[in-house]
Amino acid sequence: EAAFGDGLATGRLDADAYPDLVVAVPSWLAGSAVDVIFGSAAGLDPAVDALWEWSGSGFEPSDLGSVADRIATGDVDGDGTDEVAVGLPMRMVETCACDAGGVIVLSAGATRDAPPTLKELTQDSPAIPGTSEVRDTFGAGVAIGETDEWSWKAQSGIVTNYDFHATVLHLLGIDHERLARDGIADPFPIQAA
Repeated sequence: EAAFGDGLATGRLDADAYPDLVVAVPSWLAGSAVDVIFGSAAGLDPAVDALWEWSGSGFEPSDLGSVADRIATGDVDGDGTDEVAVGLPMRMVETCACDAGGVIVLSAGATRDAPPTLKELTQDSPAIPGTSEVRDTFGAGVAIGETDEWSWKAQSGIVTNYDFHATVLHLLGIDHERLARDGIADPFPIQAA
């Protein structure tokens, strides 16, 4: 059973200036995907969406599992557009023939209709410390951004829950500022991301 919408992320996945919405479409039986709904000047444009699948890329359905809370966006490669990172903590890894886990990074193609490019990362990938071992669950948590030296606190690109919700409301065409309560001080002023 697909749990469409259990996970959401926003980012700028194409060259325009409008935020896009990424919706997780996990399924134990049919593989997994993310549905990218592209933004426009008028908000989200459901007529212009793309289903980015990876189940046909050497992944088995049992590798995928639920990605609902394992999805993030950010500019990983420095090209000015965001990529989508999806954690797959039950991914079978060839080097150890075990369920060590992995992360896939999806980048938009040259056009919105083009399939995304896919890059897989495991603990056996260059520049990633450690080695894949049974039940490592590598990819159980995914975030993109700069952190402190302990990887504990975000240092850049910080988005509060308030900002995230304001962005989703904006993408849905709802003026989030009209939802504010008059006369109540808000320690976190809401801004669309």
